[in-house]
Amino acid sequence: MLTIFDLIENKTETWIKEQREDNQSAIGNIIKYIEKQGKLREPQLKSIETYLWLKFVGQNKELSDIIRSGLLFNPNKVAEYQYNQVFGDNYTLQFLNAFAQDNELKNLQKELLNDPKGLIHNWNEVLNELLHDFEYPNYLFSLPMGAVKTYKTQNEFASDKQKGTIEKALMIETKGKPYYTPEFQQKEQFVKTTFKKYNPNFEYLCFVDEGGNDFSKHLAELKKIIKAF
Repeated sequence: MLTIFDLIENKTETWIKEQREDNQSAIGNIIKYIEKQGKLREPQLKSIETYLWLKFVGQNKELSDIIRSGLLFNPNKVAEYQYNQVFGDNYTLQFLNAFAQDNELKNLQKELLNDPKGLIHNWNEVLNELLHDFEYPNYLFSLPMGAVKTYKTQNEFASDKQKGTIEKALMIETKGKPYYTPEFQQKEQFVKTTFKKYNPNFEYLCFVDEGGNDFSKHLAELKKIIKAF
C-alpha cells in the first residue's frame, strides 16, 4: 500500500534525479550545492526537495488538485488494483479506487463501481472531504521544517561514541482538544510515518486534553508506557 507521502516522495525523487542530471537546471545545481555543503540532515534535504517539486511541478496547488491533475498518477501501481480499467484516465476515481482497496472499504468500492460517471455522487467533493479540504503546501512544509530540524536523525544520535548510543527514544506531546484539529492530526501522522521511517527506534505519543488543560489523568497511562518502553 502506498500512502500519499509515498506517492509524493516517489514523484519527487524521480524529478530531482532528472534535475541533477541536467547541468543547465537551476534546481539541480541548487540541490548539488546543498549536498556539497553537507550541512543538512537527510530529512531536511528531502523536505526541501519536496518543496521544490510542489512549487515548480505542483504549482502550489491544493493536494486534491494535484491528484485530480494526474501529477501523482502511477500507471504501474494503478495496474495492480482491481477495476482500474473501469475508471480510465479519471485520476480522482483511480485514486479513490486504490484508497478503497487499500483500506478494505467495500461500501466505497461498490459505490465507485455503480457510479463511475459521477451521476449520483460528486467524486471531486468526496476527494476534498477525504483530504479535509487541506492545502497541502501549508501542511507539508510546516512540519518537516519544524520537526525534522528539531529532531536529529537516529544515526546522528548514535554517533556520540563518548556517551554511547541511544537505543530508544520516546517523544511525548500534549494538545488541548480545541487545537487537536485535522491539520494537527495530519502533522501527527507525518511524525508517526515519515519521521519514524528515518528514526525506527523512536516512539511518539500525543495526549489530548478533553478540557480544563488538565493532563494529570494521563499520568498513570504515561507511567505504564514508560515502564513498558
